[in-house]
Amino acid sequence: MSALGKIWDGFRSLVNSVCGIFLIVVIAALDIQVLCRSFLGFSTTWSEEVAMMCFTGLIFCYLAQAEKEEAHLQLEIIYQIWPRTKFWLMVIGKVICCMYCAFVIYSEYLLIPPISKLTTAATHIPIVAIHALIVLGSAMWIIQNLISISALIKERRAERA
Repeated sequence: MSALGKIWDGFRSLVNSVCGIFLIVVIAALDIQVLCRSFLGFSTTWSEEVAMMCFTGLIFCYLAQAEKEEAHLQLEIIYQIWPRTKFWLMVIGKVICCMYCAFVIYSEYLLIPPISKLTTAATHIPIVAIHALIVLGSAMWIIQNLISISALIKERRAERA
């Protein structure tokens, strides 16, 4: 594995650890909300905001890992019906994902300046933080898709040799 590959794996591992922390925070915030509503007779305003922000960050930042593990939904039956098209359908799907992520990043680029001074109502967390996580996750997904496309091409060349 190249030095760049090791750096990428290390960065992805760090982000996955942060995703684990986000998951713990989501569970804790929702548990606190349930406890307060069910047993203490009041609801907290901050727990839903924190859970929503951490959940959104978790989803977007984990996309690259799901791509690496090939855990995204696929229509396997198409590959069984037309096995010769599997390579091209996978490459086209990954290219479309890259285009989608580029669109998300561009949309966030347009959205971030107007919201840069906004904060959440209860916790006063800058809203731009969640949008930065969306950009980070989308960029990581693009990188992992390009790595996956490269691996597919290498695998195809090895099969033909």
